[in-house]
Amino acid sequence: MSFISKFLRLSNCQICKEHIDGTYPVVSGEFSGEDGACLDFNFDKPTALNAITLFEKGENVTDFEIYAHIDGEYSLIYKQNRCSPFRFCAIPQIETTKIRILVLKTRSGHFHKISAYAYNLPKKQREFRRTAYVIPSVNMNIDKGNIGLYNNFNLIGNTKIDAESGKVSIVDEVTDDGVTHSGKESFERALKLIRENCKGDFKIVATFFTEGPIEKMVQKRNSIPELRRFMDEYNLDGISFDWEYPKNKKQWQDFDKYLIALKEGIGEKSITLALPSWLRYNFSEKALKCIDVAEIMTYDNMQRDVDGHHSEFFSDGPNAIYHFVNKGFKLSQLNLGLPYYARPVNATGYWSDYSTEVDKLGRYCNVAENEYEDIDWKKKTITVKPRFYNCCQMIEDKTAFCIYGNVGGIMCWQLGSDVPASHELSLSSAVYKTVKERTTKTV
Repeated sequence: MSFISKFLRLSNCQICKEHIDGTYPVVSGEFSGEDGACLDFNFDKPTALNAITLFEKGENVTDFEIYAHIDGEYSLIYKQNRCSPFRFCAIPQIETTKIRILVLKTRSGHFHKISAYAYNLPKKQREFRRTAYVIPSVNMNIDKGNIGLYNNFNLIGNTKIDAESGKVSIVDEVTDDGVTHSGKESFERALKLIRENCKGDFKIVATFFTEGPIEKMVQKRNSIPELRRFMDEYNLDGISFDWEYPKNKKQWQDFDKYLIALKEGIGEKSITLALPSWLRYNFSEKALKCIDVAEIMTYDNMQRDVDGHHSEFFSDGPNAIYHFVNKGFKLSQLNLGLPYYARPVNATGYWSDYSTEVDKLGRYCNVAENEYEDIDWKKKTITVKPRFYNCCQMIEDKTAFCIYGNVGGIMCWQLGSDVPASHELSLSSAVYKTVKERTTKTV
């Protein structure tokens, strides 16, 4: 059984070579060849299409394009860097008589086989979570227009739990100029920003870090009534933890008991966990049921990628989802993480916002190639190597895959790194547009 087949069979994610959620391909084919080889699909009459899936044997392709024959000529409708074992291409809704898939470049000058399937997928009748992380700092740079494009928010940065006493507090922030700013004011300002600018129904949770050993806080469980009090005070819908914990059998047992007790203590409020895609998980069945949302941190994975790309489509999309479903999570529990920032391909400790290099990337490019000198987070001078982002097309591909694959939703880190919603290359707008075009639910 192939990896893709195993993933699909295990997760009930209806994206496969035969059909996507009951919709069979309009046309299919396969081709092999050298750089510059192409596969043409020809139709007897104008044919509606909005998606193409590619299955590559091996991982050789590094640059490919898709063209549609419209108004008498071929027009570029899609371009990305990798096919990988599997790629979902969210092409725009078109009517065409011809499609051309062109492989521009490979690692070795040739590729063995690519299987291609073209679809006209109907809208899904389903809800879809669109979660944005918001940092309530004094330097918060969030476009009000972007706020209205999400229906879930996670405030992160200045809410803490004292591991010994279990007390919950909002800590103050000291900026680079040495000035202390009120954490309470920035937290309340972020809440106000969301509530005044969000459309329709939405939910807000807050991420809590610990001051002191996590193990002690988990074992004591005296934080549970404090967390409930805090949620009631600020009218929050739930709490979130981003601990990259536990890491041994004893910690797993304690964490399981804590989650179960926490769920009993907070009632209708939700529990969200931000979980790295690279860790192994051993939640008990009872603890799994207590987790309302598991946010997959599918980024910062440079060392695991052949090109040093920190958030590729396959490895940090279908592959990561397979990993979590294999550990007992339901698809509906999962949010796939989308980075609104880049990491250098050599894994340097450097993070650059999408908004700072959006004009270099355009709609289709994920890599900012130039090198330059800058100051890293340790205030040391470094040479910043080429940086891998997720461009608009990558964001649309991942979002569309999650929609048709019955994944619960997406989450972005973090909203302040995006350009305004009015910008033609806004990542938030790319998510919203994809959901609006591919689901029937009001967004």
